Amino acid sequence: MENTERDAEAHIQALIERWANAVQQQDLETIIADHATDLLMFDVPPPNELSGIGAYRDSWGPFFEHFK
Repeated sequence: MENTERDAEAHIQALIERWANAVQQQDLETIIADHATDLLMFDVPPPNELSGIGAYRDSWGPFFEHFK
């Protein structure tokens, strides 16, 4: 594996770990930090389609409430 490939893999792994830790800590700002503002996301629980960072941000409230 080339250094650039290893560097990219390490960067991706760090992003995943930071996001997972943010979810565990319910740190919404870190959760959304690396997402595009114009994201389009499809999910299993309703709403099945989210458009924009605001909708994505709003979707976390019910998720966090579930774990209180």
